[in-house]
Amino acid sequence: MNFFSEEELRSLCFDLGIDYEELGGRSKSVKVLELIGFMQRRARLDELVFLARELRPDASW
Repeated sequence: MNFFSEEELRSLCFDLGIDYEELGGRSKSVKVLELIGFMQRRARLDELVFLARELRPDASW
């Protein structure tokens, strides 16, 4: 998730209906890992990847 700034990550969470502040950790990298785990546990990982691809189509996902 080096493709996203912290503010963009907050926006991504908002679009997914997730409270960024509720994700564990303080650093962006830990928040990203928490977000991935959160989505995976809820069988929504495809939704996260879809949105990330939509926002950054040139990135290798």
